[in-house]
Parts: sequence; structure tokens; C-alpha cells
Amino acid sequence: MIEVRHNFVWLVIPAYKAETLYSLEYFDLFILHDDGSESMIESFDEIRTAEELGLPIALEVDHMSKIIEKFTWKKQYTKKQKNGKRID
Repeated sequence: MIEVRHNFVWLVIPAYKAETLYSLEYFDLFILHDDGSESMIESFDEIRTAEELGLPIALEVDHMSKIIEKFTWKKQYTKKQKNGKRID
């Protein structure tokens, strides 16, 4: 599930997947708090506590403006390119 808070996009994941991702030590995971703040997860206990409290656990995706910019650029570029030729 995707969640947007303060123009920032998060990928919300289930707690059981969060534990697996956390153990890989590849992604930073965050707890999304009811007051709109977030905190980086630093232990398995924090994952379990978030789950007990019903708080979402998420991966950062990007700022919404950057996502829109990337999408817009790709869309414009794709329109201009077809079979290696520029299309106007």
C-alpha cells in the first residue's frame, strides 16, 4: 500500500515482511506515527510494538514532487521517441 504524508511517498508493508527486510539490513524502515511524524526502526522490538499499536511500517519511496517530475519527463520523452524518431 502506498501512503503520502507531507508530500512524501511511503510504501507501507506488513509487519511480518518488515522483520524480514529489517534482518537483511539493506533498507531503512520507519514507523509512521498518528501525529504525522516518523521514526526509523532500530530493533525487532520496535517492529513488534508498532504492530501491537496498529502503526504502519514503511519504506521511504521519494518526495512526491520528484516522482511527478520523473513521471512527467518519462512521459514526454516517450511521446517524442518512437522507433528511434522524434515525434512532435
